[in-house]
Amino acid sequence: MATIKMGAIVTEIKGSVGGTTFRGSPSGTIMTNKIFGASKNRLLNNTALFKLSEIISSWSYLSDAIRNEWNAQALLFEFPNKFGDLKNLSGRQLFIKLNTQAYFVGGNPPNVSTLNSTVSTSDYNDPGLSNIPSATIRLYDNLYDTHISIQAELIPNFAVAPSFTRRKIIYSELLQGQKLIDFTAEAIANFPSAGVGDIFNIYVMFTNLSGFRSGTTSKVAQVRHH
Repeated sequence: MATIKMGAIVTEIKGSVGGTTFRGSPSGTIMTNKIFGASKNRLLNNTALFKLSEIISSWSYLSDAIRNEWNAQALLFEFPNKFGDLKNLSGRQLFIKLNTQAYFVGGNPPNVSTLNSTVSTSDYNDPGLSNIPSATIRLYDNLYDTHISIQAELIPNFAVAPSFTRRKIIYSELLQGQKLIDFTAEAIANFPSAGVGDIFNIYVMFTNLSGFRSGTTSKVAQVRHH
């Protein structure tokens, strides 16, 4: 908070501009700034942030030899930046990225000596959602040593396009050849009020053992009476 004084040209200012609020007081005009972002309590309740903090901190505990290996590996892989240009990460950034992505699909910490950016993927049929209840998808290909992850978004109608943004992974499984993916329990837990006629965008992503991810694909599905 700050107190400001008026000059000969501007003698009074009140109201809000771009998140800054001006109000009068006996000692002059007080300026306060709105704080953007999630509340501290909300952030503290987000267990994902604690795990991310743990992964970031663990870099400092690696031996010099392991850090050097991550630095060397970082020169071999490129990732798009916010402008879509491919760039190399630092060794530390690569360590954090791959360890985080592996963790959130239930994988083990990647082995820096065997990093591999090739991710196996498979197309799949339209998700089957019914009021039995049942929530499944069937892959067209047998995949091995690959995590499949599923996200879901309740939408008001079929015209809503998929939005490829960060959202909760409701289901993840390490594939060893299985084609039928049953995420019924996870769908019920995350959408307990869903019923016949509700429409969802179902998002599918694959992650290899090194923590590299595929792109995310989406298909629309409606809960049907069975």
